[in-house]
Amino acid sequence: MANNYIYSDPEIDFSRNRYNNDASRSLDLNAIQQSVINIIMTSPREKPFSRDFGVGIQDLLFELSVEDDIAYIASEVERQLQKHEPRIKFQRIYFERSNFTVDMFVEYSVSLKSLGTVPLQTIKLTLEKVR
Repeated sequence: MANNYIYSDPEIDFSRNRYNNDASRSLDLNAIQQSVINIIMTSPREKPFSRDFGVGIQDLLFELSVEDDIAYIASEVERQLQKHEPRIKFQRIYFERSNFTVDMFVEYSVSLKSLGTVPLQTIKLTLEKVR
């Protein structure tokens, strides 16, 4: 059975496919989105033998009070995505802040021949202080 999928990654939670009892997988755009989120959420030094992998955004949550800190996070996200996710072309990152939350939007483009023209992809991560 032939398929037209270019990218196939295991689901992050390693859930089972109910039809064949195998591990579920993310395909094409979902696989890429999962990878981008993984890079942003993984802390540096968390991945063995890859000490420079990851942004660790949750570690920087309390640093999001000054514009310089947000600029640092934006540059680190861009650097990590360019280094570890060759399937995307980074476009921009921007933040929307309110009292206790920061919404981070990461925009990137993807070139998938099997899907034709793919619109700009956006991932929204909401960071909020617990206390």
